[in-house]
Amino acid sequence: MASRIALNTLKASVRPAQSLPSPARSMGVFPPSKAIRAMSTPNPPPSERASEIINSLPSSPNLITKTGTAILGTGLLATAISQELYVVNEETVVAAGTFILLAYLAKLIREPYRDWANGHIERVKTVLENSRAEHTQAVKDRINSVEHEGCSLANTGLFAISK
Repeated sequence: MASRIALNTLKASVRPAQSLPSPARSMGVFPPSKAIRAMSTPNPPPSERASEIINSLPSSPNLITKTGTAILGTGLLATAISQELYVVNEETVVAAGTFILLAYLAKLIREPYRDWANGHIERVKTVLENSRAEHTQAVKDRINSVEHEGCSLANTGLFAISK
């Protein structure tokens, strides 16, 4: 905010004197055209904003719908405050701010964590599949080597061990 004020002051000092009287300039009054340009951010219509808010609410296929959840929550909160069952104090503000901050951080971290977890799962799958293939090949090689030696040599060795 301070840098914005300093920047505006610097721009005003470089600009030629305007047709405003000096007290109006010192109080920061700008011509209507500049005020409109500064505040001309495209706002969506209220119907779009309302539908965005309703779509962001949790929903379930049961009797409680999205708007029902909002109405019920608002009504319960208003009743609790009006009956003095709940008193809004600084702890409430801190808790709400903390919840909002944590929800925002969770939203930011969700995608990178999902990508990392999927990459880790794929690495583990690759290692397991490779070791499974190597083990299968080792077993097949051992079977082939035993077939080439013949059963008599294997049986005589086992017979000697059993004595």
